[in-house]
Amino acid sequence: MTVDEQITEQKAAAIRAATNAGDLPAALAIVDNQPAELVQKWMLKAGFSTTGLHNKRAFWLHVQAELARGASAKSDGFGLRCSFPALL
Repeated sequence: MTVDEQITEQKAAAIRAATNAGDLPAALAIVDNQPAELVQKWMLKAGFSTTGLHNKRAFWLHVQAELARGASAKSDGFGLRCSFPALL
């Protein structure tokens, strides 16, 4: 495992821990002032969905919304996916 992969795993684990604890400020602090490309990797590893990077404002709004939804439900992104029934 490369150093970049280790950092990605650590950041994703920190995001999961913060949202599982319902700590939105801690989750937002992890992604604050970080490059969008890295945050996108971390969010995906933590199970959250992301948007494309072509519109940075939309990307950051989506990140905030996903983290808020996770913290509110005290769940990571994987848990959020399981909490909604499949739409047929």
